[in-house]
Formats: sequence, structure tokens, C-alpha cells
Amino acid sequence: MSNEKALGRIILMTNINTFSNIILDNLAHIVHVPPGQLKRHKPALIDDFRQLGDLKLEKKYNLIYAGTGFDLNYDPSYSRKVRTDVVAKVVMNNPDKIFMIIDNDRLNWQILEEFENCQVWKRKYFSDVYSITASKIRPGLKIYKNKKHWFCACMGRADVFRTGWFHWFFDNGLLDQNKISYLSTDRSFEHKPISTDEDVVRPIYMRTDGREELKNLIPYNNFETEIPNENKRTFAPRPVFDCLFNIVQEGFATNGNTDISEKSLDSIIHGNVPVIISAPRHHEKIPRLGYDSS
Repeated sequence: MSNEKALGRIILMTNINTFSNIILDNLAHIVHVPPGQLKRHKPALIDDFRQLGDLKLEKKYNLIYAGTGFDLNYDPSYSRKVRTDVVAKVVMNNPDKIFMIIDNDRLNWQILEEFENCQVWKRKYFSDVYSITASKIRPGLKIYKNKKHWFCACMGRADVFRTGWFHWFFDNGLLDQNKISYLSTDRSFEHKPISTDEDVVRPIYMRTDGREELKNLIPYNNFETEIPNENKRTFAPRPVFDCLFNIVQEGFATNGNTDISEKSLDSIIHGNVPVIISAPRHHEKIPRLGYDSS
């Protein structure tokens, strides 16, 4: 097959089953994106599931899905139950409408499919943080066959779980021989860069069950000469290719979300065996993204 024909076939394949391109007179597309990203991702209608009840549903068929870009960087800001309850109320209050939902792990599909006018498809091979992980893949990166360290743990934002892990590493004498960071930063806010200044992060650490005797170790990083800024931490590879395991504390573990963020995906591209602490059934989504977890 010639290169031109091969390219043509690839282009054709990428346009097959592209649900965002289905245009019908009686079909409405309801696209949701992360908070504050409506202007970036058109034709999105909502950036909060709770806005769904405010929409005027004029068409019989309603297709609900996340924006189709790989750069959504979607941190779920409230629980799966809250989102599901909102959608369920809309479905129940509109029995004359049909709802078709392509879910990227944001809703409880078992509850929604109890309604006769609603069907849910679980989206595969898609993560809205692919662009963050892809930015770390650079030419010449070397994954060590013979590992030098048992594990790494790259922990940035503060929470009680990460503070607990840091204490466990300290209590068991694991800080020196493994690559560990715990910056104990605040969450990011629009127009406010994340600070790693001692005066800022140490009080945050103490508010997450920190220990007074360990406070002066924060922000902790034992494998880099200086703490990288927020952009480098997010979009550049980390020097952890020589670690066997990567202990990942996913965000929002108590929100009932099976959250897949760049934290989980980064462990794979760095050549580590992922040990992921997250919400229930997190492990089931890894294969659905196309990774062999056997």
C-alpha cells in the first residue's frame, strides 16, 4: 500500500464513529468541560454538571459527553454522587426525552440505566489528562533495566493521606534510600501560582495532621538539587526512571471518583511499577485506557 493510501485510510478511520460529528435535526449535543474552560473548548455548553438542570431541552434526543480534546485536565471538584443525582433528576423530569451519555468515569452508570429513557456508554481509550503525560515523553529518555531504588513517591499537593504516607516513610527509615518528595502545597487557583515557600507550605502541612518535629523537613525533596517550579513539575519528566515502584496517591480518593490523572499515567511512562492509592475500582480503568495490566 502506498503512503498516500495508508494516510488516506488513517484519516478515514479517524472520522468513523466520531460521535461529535453526528448532526441530526432532533439531536442535541450537551458537551461538558472542566470549570473555567468554556471559552477554550467550543461548542461546550456547561462547565459544571449542576448546570444541566438549567438547560432548556428542546430536542427529543440528547447526547451528553465530555469535550473531545486530550487537554481538558479535568479535576473532579465534587463527588460522583452529586453529579449522578443531578443527571438522574433531569432524566426523570423529562420522560419524553431520550438521554445518551458517553461517560468518562464521572457518573454512576448503574443508577442512570435504571431509567428507560437513558443509556450510558463507558468511554474507552480516553483520559482527559493525556496531554500532561505526553508532554513528559522526550527523545533520549532512558528507563533503567537494573533499578537503583525500590520506589519513588512524588507528592505535591497536601492532604491527610499524603501526610500519612510521608510519616510512614519517615517512621520506617525509607526516606534516605528512595526518591521521595512531599511539597505540601496548596491547591492551584486561577491567577495564584502554587507556592513552595517554607512559610506557606509548613502551616498547610500542620493542618493535614502534620507533626511538629517533622515540620522543618517540609517542603521535602531528596532527589533534586532544587524544587522545580509548577510548570516543570507538571509538564517535564522527573528523574525517577531508576525506581522499581512508583507510589501514587491519587487526588480526590474520598470523593467516590475512579480518578485517573497524570499521576497514575506518569508512573507508566517513567517505567515504574505503579502502586496507586485511589478510589474503589481505579485498577479496572487502567486496561480500558489501552494499557496491559496483566
